[in-house]
Amino acid sequence: GGGGGGGGGHGWAPAASQAQTVEQVQQDFFAHHHRLYLQRQHQALTHEIQQRTQQLRIAQLQAAAAARAPQAQWVWGGHCAPAVEDMASASAVLLSGIAPHSLTIPGATT
Repeated sequence: GGGGGGGGGHGWAPAASQAQTVEQVQQDFFAHHHRLYLQRQHQALTHEIQQRTQQLRIAQLQAAAAARAPQAQWVWGGHCAPAVEDMASASAVLLSGIAPHSLTIPGATT
C-alpha cells in the first residue's frame, strides 16, 4: 500500500519502506534523537555565550566608570546622595562598596 504521510517534523517515524530492517529503524531513531540532542546542546551553548558576552560588556562599562570615579566625590550614608547619570557609573559605585541606598539614579524606580 501507499506509505503514510510524513511526521510533523518533531516526531520520529520510520520510513515508509516496509523493507527496512530493525537495525535500520534503530539507526534512524538514534540519528533523529542525536540531532535533537545536538540542537539542544547548540541552543544551550549559544545562550551561555550570550550571557558571558553580556557580563563582559558590563565589566568593561564598570572598568570605564571606575577609571572616571576618582574625579567624583562619593558620600556615605545618604547625607549628600550623588546623582549617577548612567548605570555604568552606578555599577562602579556599587562595586567600590558604597551603600546602594545612598545613591540617587535619575529616572530609576525602586
